[in-house]
Amino acid sequence: MTYKPFHLEILLNSTFTKKESKNLRNKLEENLKVNPNVIEWLKKTIENGNYKSSCPIDDSIQMNMTINIANFNDANLNNNVEDLIKKFDNFNEQIGIYISKLYDDTMQNCLEENLPCSFHTFLPSQHFVGLWDSLMFESNLKIKLLNYLHAAIRLCKSRIDKSFININKVLLLHGPPGTGKTTLCKALCQKISTMMADDYEDFQLIEINSHSLFSKWFSESGKLVLKLFDSIREFAEDPTNMIFVLIDEVESLAYDRQRINSADPTDAIRVVNAILTQLDSIKQYPNIIILATSNVSKSMDNAFVDRADIIQYIGLPSTNMVYEILRSSMRELIDSQVIRFDPHQIEFLPWHHSNSTNTTNSTDDFDQNKKLKEISRICSSNLSGRSLRKLPFLAYAMNYDYYMQTKFIDSKQYVSMEKFLSDLSDIILKQISDHEYFQ
Repeated sequence: MTYKPFHLEILLNSTFTKKESKNLRNKLEENLKVNPNVIEWLKKTIENGNYKSSCPIDDSIQMNMTINIANFNDANLNNNVEDLIKKFDNFNEQIGIYISKLYDDTMQNCLEENLPCSFHTFLPSQHFVGLWDSLMFESNLKIKLLNYLHAAIRLCKSRIDKSFININKVLLLHGPPGTGKTTLCKALCQKISTMMADDYEDFQLIEINSHSLFSKWFSESGKLVLKLFDSIREFAEDPTNMIFVLIDEVESLAYDRQRINSADPTDAIRVVNAILTQLDSIKQYPNIIILATSNVSKSMDNAFVDRADIIQYIGLPSTNMVYEILRSSMRELIDSQVIRFDPHQIEFLPWHHSNSTNTTNSTDDFDQNKKLKEISRICSSNLSGRSLRKLPFLAYAMNYDYYMQTKFIDSKQYVSMEKFLSDLSDIILKQISDHEYFQ
């Protein structure tokens, strides 16, 4: 696969055949060469910071755009976009087309008393569509982790001598709850399955239910871990399969052995030992990647942490990330018309544009971008991404009668953005106050 900076992703339903997919690719490549709308669409996507953007090639085709923003920074984005595109000699040759079929299949693997110890999802999954675009982090974090997965897979396929290059293919994300660690892992797996569709026939995400691996029978927990990884190895024996193993709340299985001081710690120690042994044994499989998350990083065993190639802290979003999260949520309310907003007050600019542009409304002197930035500063370092995504809904729900009356009873009346952002601000202050009880 040639790694290109601009990705056009086409996700098809499962009824498409390989022949139809090939014909679609040929059609897209021909259209890219002659269709000027693609360039205009790309300019608009970069300038506006759209999170859900598609370009109609014709009446039957929609393309989703992913930009490898590792090539860009805030300074670039503030420059003329045409100059940015001109840095490439032949723009059409810098576009990678990735066509994949979506799956809607998830299976359970039960080892004891019908308690599911793992969930198997075929990728790319219908359930994971949109996850990548919904996640917002600083410093091109998504691209850096995506590059790590690409590099790990490529390096292992080259059959390097493990005596000289040590790679465990373990990615560990840690940080406070609700910061998007698990969702990021799923989005990374979904992205790889789309971009490397020509390298493997099947992609599968195996999510390990850590708590179900602790047996009520003494000394059985370690054996359950062995059985689970034996089943994973069975899938990996086929070199055309790519297996991602997600261990959420990994501290449950890799708890620091020096801290185990319960009445009967032996079984817990066996679980940690089993996990470490299995991680070492599956290194030989080039088609297995381990992704782990933890909310309690200090309680993890040092031997497990030492096996991670990448240890990435995922913290609470900064002010500009809060702004972008809330901006995308507001755009969803506007686009779905859940609330009938005043059409003169619904423009929310990206953070890097709103810093240098005055968007004050001439009728009531209300600047919704400035107000949203004030709200974002209040939220920064106080609320997680998960909590932020709930805020527009809570503002809507707490004033449900008013919004419904505006939408259905009085068809000529709009909701002012000033009113909604005021409601949003009230909800935020209440959320921060409520969270203080649990500190």
